[in-house]
Amino acid sequence: MSFFVYFHDQGKFIYSSNGLYTFETLTNKNYRFDSWSTENMVEKLHTTQPLVIPVGDVTLKNSVKDRIIAFIFPITPNNPHPYGAVMYFVEESVLTNMIDNILGDFKGNTYITHIFLMKRASRS
Repeated sequence: MSFFVYFHDQGKFIYSSNGLYTFETLTNKNYRFDSWSTENMVEKLHTTQPLVIPVGDVTLKNSVKDRIIAFIFPITPNNPHPYGAVMYFVEESVLTNMIDNILGDFKGNTYITHIFLMKRASRS
């Protein structure tokens, strides 16, 4: 899991447990997303409501391919003017492994959804 904090007045910088990054470094070197642009990430970090985003395929810094789900929570949720956001990435495999551990040899389909019933992870 990767954890980030973004303050709106910091412009192009985002903090992580590993240091300070520009968005370009984060999205072009550490996490190369197949379908999530730098501009869209910055836009989502200005949300006023919590978000769960199935980002999808990403190539990590060590050239390993993975699937990521992003969770974004505004700092001061439900405030029309939050001053930042907390974002963390969870590898989809963490959730599917949890399903496997809980259900054991269950045969069938299992889905993890959020409040609007949009699929976030599944295991067949």
